[in-house]
Amino acid sequence: MALTASANAGTNWSGYGELSGGGIPDKSPSSSTPLVLTGGAHVNAAFESGLNLQFDAEGTRDFFSITNPYISPGSNADNMTKYGVGIHLDLRGDQYRVGGLASIGNSDWAGYNNRLVTVGLEGAWFLDRTTFFSQLTYSRAVQGDFAGTGLNSPYLYTGTRYFLRDNLMLEADAGAGTLETNDMRFTTTSSGPVDTTTLTTDTNYNGNALHWGTKVEYRFQDSPVSLAFDYRGSYATWSYGHTISLHSSGGASFFCDASFTVHRTENLFMLKLRYYFGQDSLIANDRNGASISDYNPWYGAEPVTEGFAGNLSALYPPPTC
Repeated sequence: MALTASANAGTNWSGYGELSGGGIPDKSPSSSTPLVLTGGAHVNAAFESGLNLQFDAEGTRDFFSITNPYISPGSNADNMTKYGVGIHLDLRGDQYRVGGLASIGNSDWAGYNNRLVTVGLEGAWFLDRTTFFSQLTYSRAVQGDFAGTGLNSPYLYTGTRYFLRDNLMLEADAGAGTLETNDMRFTTTSSGPVDTTTLTTDTNYNGNALHWGTKVEYRFQDSPVSLAFDYRGSYATWSYGHTISLHSSGGASFFCDASFTVHRTENLFMLKLRYYFGQDSLIANDRNGASISDYNPWYGAEPVTEGFAGNLSALYPPPTC
């Protein structure tokens, strides 16, 4: 049986719905249960020409509380919510998939709420029982707390799937990206009876993230239901550059560097339940159906918890001046 969309007469609709839950056993410091819940739906329309349109809707809720160890009684960053919708357009053949995607979503963490847009390129190479896939995305804040900072975030995600059987799949993947904002300068000048004082504040945010994971998925015989065990790992840094300088025309001056960087490593274990329609096996869905999601680290399909910054910003040390 050919495993390409062009083998189907007319338009073939397929997809799946997903619910998953898991935890982060080493999340520290934490003052509540580190529980993560996700849900989503993916629908693919495959046309006779080989063109495919895929629609995504994803959401993640991370239940926890992080307390800043530097401040008493502490500042909390309670929970995190991410959700987004997207569309993919690609061309598929017997051994390839190539196309692009666009999406919009929200990332709400540590008291910061941001709406971002994402565009990207993606592709896959199909062998007999192996699939190699990659996605390069670029996200930018368009509304919310960081919209005025020019926040932008390129991200590269790549992975491999191997099908031991038509309904038994192993997957390994990894991703890497950065977060950048524009340098923001705020200047205030005040004139007194003796001299003029100028206060200048320079601020910027930067981050780096590495993500990795493995998954095993089994679809039950003659059933649309599958069960997967998913491991997600992440390492993120969050740098906040903040300097304050004061100068007066009388010669007095003051300079303060309140910059800081925090680091965080997390391991997430999830159980996933999926309900498929329109494809009769996991390998058929991989080649013909909704098989590549939006993996951007802000609100994408894989629950990499904080992504870049997240609640890292709640762990900042006190200024040194």
